[in-house]
Amino acid sequence: MQDLYITMPDNSIWTVPICIIAQNRAEYYKDDFDGSIKRSLDEDTLPFFAQNGFEVIHWATNNMNWDEVKDYAILVKKPETDYQEGWLNGEKDIKESPDKYNHSYNDFYDTEFLLTESIKILERYIASLNLEINCLRDYIKDGKIHEQDDTFYTSRLYEKVKEKEMYLWQLKRYLQK
Repeated sequence: MQDLYITMPDNSIWTVPICIIAQNRAEYYKDDFDGSIKRSLDEDTLPFFAQNGFEVIHWATNNMNWDEVKDYAILVKKPETDYQEGWLNGEKDIKESPDKYNHSYNDFYDTEFLLTESIKILERYIASLNLEINCLRDYIKDGKIHEQDDTFYTSRLYEKVKEKEMYLWQLKRYLQK
């Protein structure tokens, strides 16, 4: 499986699985294939993307937004910002927090608040892992990856999902008490 690597303005580098981009294009062209996303993917998008990597980049850039891929994106290189320099010499001011960040000082010591935020993050991470597993299954089924070559990677993903789901269950259970 291949990923699209994106260098952001802050010089961080993110990856997005190409299967996410392919799925988006296949959904767009499904009506040309009697409404079948699978046929659109198998007969059009995957061969088209396989011919030229530029087409993947072109489709992602011109037909998708960051909001559509951010839950599947993985940070592979942190920003190169010198935060110590900013901390020491950056412009500083005291202002009211925007509503979405308007938590009292005590919220950061509020177990329920922290657990709820952790649950949201874990749910997004588990969804991303499950999507990656489904992409691998599709590639294996279509013969693009030999199952024995990818068994180790797939089993590691399953282990991660199980581990995170157990942790998520424990957090939710604790939150209900």
